[in-house]
Amino acid sequence: MSFSINDFLAQLNKSGVAYSSLFEVQVTPPSGLQVGGQSAVNTSDMVYRAQNVNWPGRGITAAELKYYGPTQKIAMDSTFNDVTVEFLLSESLYEYDFFESWQDIAVGKYRESSDVNADAWLRFFDDYKGTVTISHFNEREQLKYKVNLVDAFPINVGDIQRDWGQNDLIRVPITFTYRYVAKAK
Repeated sequence: MSFSINDFLAQLNKSGVAYSSLFEVQVTPPSGLQVGGQSAVNTSDMVYRAQNVNWPGRGITAAELKYYGPTQKIAMDSTFNDVTVEFLLSESLYEYDFFESWQDIAVGKYRESSDVNADAWLRFFDDYKGTVTISHFNEREQLKYKVNLVDAFPINVGDIQRDWGQNDLIRVPITFTYRYVAKAK
């Protein structure tokens, strides 16, 4: 069978194509998160600040098994790559403080004290885990696919590039780790 451009276009028109810009990121922090002394339960504005995200991938850890003959690899476990979301910062840098405050729940608020040992105790996992939801839409703004990063928390609040010679918008990359990815309904 030879390649036909008409068949190719017909197939694309039938099933459509996905666009990288049609996404949304929702962040659900742990219930105890406070930013600047205020409860941070309303994160709806954060949806509009997520500029880019890498869709989570999954790998399989394999073990080598040999009874007789050639060695065979068998599946042992799933592995998940950390996910980075780049957020556009507001004038007050609220988003930056939001994610650092989330990290404070995990490792202590010593960044707010002159005594590095003042509050540097590690917390229980249940105290700082949250959820990150990534949604994909079609051109008609219909939800087509959604995943939850379960038991997520920010492991890295990235550097913020400042430059006297530029007048660019400021963004901060936030890297999340999580237990697993669940397809959301």
